[in-house]
Amino acid sequence: MKNMKSVQHYKDLSMSWKIISKPIDVAEVSVTDNQTIYLVYVRDSIGNNIEASQAYGVTDRTTVIKEFIQKYGSQHILKIEHED
Repeated sequence: MKNMKSVQHYKDLSMSWKIISKPIDVAEVSVTDNQTIYLVYVRDSIGNNIEASQAYGVTDRTTVIKEFIQKYGSQHILKIEHED
């Protein structure tokens, strides 16, 4: 019975990954227009970063997040966090 609890605990941990996005820079697109550059990454339940990608603006950030959800979501992703 102890091994069953360990297996379940491992499954719970492996299912609690998250996608995090945080702004890392601002690019000047034109004299009057700026675009935020984001680092979007997948973090596992013990804090290891699994994969990362840069995104240019909110639309690109959304695309990157969708790609990560498609790649990892059905097995691991529990939540998405946007840092300011």
